[in-house]
Amino acid sequence: MTCIVAIKTKNRVLMMGDSLGGCLADYSVTMRRDPKVFRCGDLVIGHTTSFRMAQLVRFGLHSALDVSELKPPADPGDGLRFMVRDFVPRVRHVFDEGGFTQEHRGQERGGEMLVAWGAQLFGVQSDFNVQDFAEDFAAAGCGTPYALGALSATASEEPARRAVIALRAAAHFSAFVRAPFIGMETTGSELDPVAIGAAGSTAAPEPVGSNTP
Repeated sequence: MTCIVAIKTKNRVLMMGDSLGGCLADYSVTMRRDPKVFRCGDLVIGHTTSFRMAQLVRFGLHSALDVSELKPPADPGDGLRFMVRDFVPRVRHVFDEGGFTQEHRGQERGGEMLVAWGAQLFGVQSDFNVQDFAEDFAAAGCGTPYALGALSATASEEPARRAVIALRAAAHFSAFVRAPFIGMETTGSELDPVAIGAAGSTAAPEPVGSNTP
């Protein structure tokens, strides 16, 4: 029930996500004020899977561990090593402490998220595998196929407009993605929701029915 998109530029990453929460058991919908994209120290993180997981990462890394010591490297060549050797072990610790980690066929399972700092962008999958993306964009959640198609087709657009077009495409075709879209950049800027709406108002497909932003 999510779509997170991220776009890399020369010196920053823009990340944006939808606001839908819900329950698959009865297909109920809850609109959330706690964002799916948030800042954690020097990192910008966008989550899927579970709001509980996101809360553990967002607040647990600050309380259970000294997040000030979780400094991402400036050298792009050290990014994957940092994710595998520093970030993922700390996240696994927080999941264990919070009772979130699950076991499937003898393997620990967590959840999916995108992680960015500077102009670096990585993904963490539910088996704690780290994705080092070859493209300058990525997406996570059930809206991923629609968002990736839109991102691939809008390379000439400005990043904020491109992200909104991708999320609106996901909301149009997926019943489990819905505005408002909340985003921020790794440079420290939180994106104005009004500006976000304007950025995609003329180029994105118009969602219909309950998915209308």
